[in-house]
Amino acid sequence: MRTVTPYLVVNGAAKAIEFYKKAFGAKEITRQG
Repeated sequence: MRTVTPYLVVNGAAKAIEFYKKAFGAKEITRQG
């Protein structure tokens, strides 16, 4: 089994993540920082 684990390291990432959740049904698995 293969998986893809993207990492987002940018200013304003929280807003981008909320957009991805609403637009694409993305799920946030973990958050660091």
